[in-house]
Amino acid sequence: MKKTFLALLIGSTLASCGGGGGGGGSVVTPPSSSLNPIFTIGSFDLTVASDSEDAAKFGDGLGFDIIAVGDVNSDGYDDLLLGVMRYNQGGSVARSSKPILLVYDTISKSYKVDTAFKSVANRHIWPRQGLIADLTGDGKKDIFIGDTGVDGTGNDCGFQNSLVVNNGAYINATSLLPQVWDYSHGLMSADFNKDGINDLLILNQPYLSQNRMVNCGGYSGQGFTNSSVLLAGPNMAKLSFKLALDESTTEPGINFTEKFVKPMGIGTADDINGDGIPDVITGSTYNLNILESNAVLSYNKSKQVLIPSFMRNALNAQECFLWFNNCDTPYSFVAAKDLDGDGKKEIVAAIAYSINGTWSGLGYQILKNISGTWTDVTETIIPGQLGSFKDPYAWCYRMQFADLNGDGIDDIICNTLSTVFNKQILLSNGKGQFAPGTTDTVKQHVGNNRFTIVNLGGVKYMLSTVAGQLVIKATKI
Repeated sequence: MKKTFLALLIGSTLASCGGGGGGGGSVVTPPSSSLNPIFTIGSFDLTVASDSEDAAKFGDGLGFDIIAVGDVNSDGYDDLLLGVMRYNQGGSVARSSKPILLVYDTISKSYKVDTAFKSVANRHIWPRQGLIADLTGDGKKDIFIGDTGVDGTGNDCGFQNSLVVNNGAYINATSLLPQVWDYSHGLMSADFNKDGINDLLILNQPYLSQNRMVNCGGYSGQGFTNSSVLLAGPNMAKLSFKLALDESTTEPGINFTEKFVKPMGIGTADDINGDGIPDVITGSTYNLNILESNAVLSYNKSKQVLIPSFMRNALNAQECFLWFNNCDTPYSFVAAKDLDGDGKKEIVAAIAYSINGTWSGLGYQILKNISGTWTDVTETIIPGQLGSFKDPYAWCYRMQFADLNGDGIDDIICNTLSTVFNKQILLSNGKGQFAPGTTDTVKQHVGNNRFTIVNLGGVKYMLSTVAGQLVIKATKI
């Protein structure tokens, strides 16, 4: 029986209609043994899959992120949505590619490119977040793709997000979206207005200064805004929050205007106060903002929590001072989850940090509501992070949970570009604490990254990608 002391689920859920096509990788069916061996479950030519055959002509390199996981065709097997970016010779993202939807083929037991999706998908600059949910109320799942846009050019302009709806076939419905060029890192899907249909909350971002927004104003001939937006219903109509702030609050936590006021980077929507209405948790460069609902589309509590003290102290020791603006500590993922089995949800977050523009580390934070106050319990639950959170590949794109070491408690898996296990996996010690670690099964993924947990026909597998290649490896867990 599964223990429930601490579990973690942060990530995008994904489901939509699937199409065949593309080409699967060679597959080795793992034999029965005490150690489930690693095998290839998909191998692809990234240039072909992303419609980037001209990359060589320009001397462009290609990279990708797994931006969402879920059962897109409702066959009981998780599929993968990948965002692809192209790097020019100067190292910045310049030209566009198509995102890739990999659907699991139950006949070949491997992943294949969904060519039906590819045929209607927009080209993107750098998609970093994806989301699949029924956004139109027809019972079928739709696909939203959030685009970071041009990066590393001095302006870091955003790029238009896109929407593909499913009415039995894929239809590009991007025209329903407002032109919010928002450098998306944060997407949320929840029934905010309680009409029985998932709504879409797109967060604005903390990486565009006002002057950069002006410089981006004419990009591709489109207007540029930097605003969070809440969209609902088949026509993606805009909704608004009523937000009553505490007079002592200096930062509202979420900005639903086009003014550049403390924009947020990432977030999640979940019912953390038990009233049946989604609450909103956002992460900015320096703190978490917790908005608790008091009615539908109405929020009257705003709580701010700084990054953990161990991280602040460690950064200050390196002369990386937040108030001197030579150090950034953006939250890269956040979720609400009942961690200790008491029926109440805690908040769990991943935090990256950079020094003078160089990504340098990854840490975790856990908050528990104790007597009505959100309290940082990080160092009790995950002690000893000080010596383990330094890593140049610090951004956590998604977190999931699964019992990797067989102790009945779900462990924490963080999808990053790091190839170092203790930056991606926190194992339970069976005593209510977690620490960086690995297992014999996980060790088979040595040198790989982008650790991802999928459900294939009711069985959980760990996936990883070979560094620098679109080759997907799998082990049963």
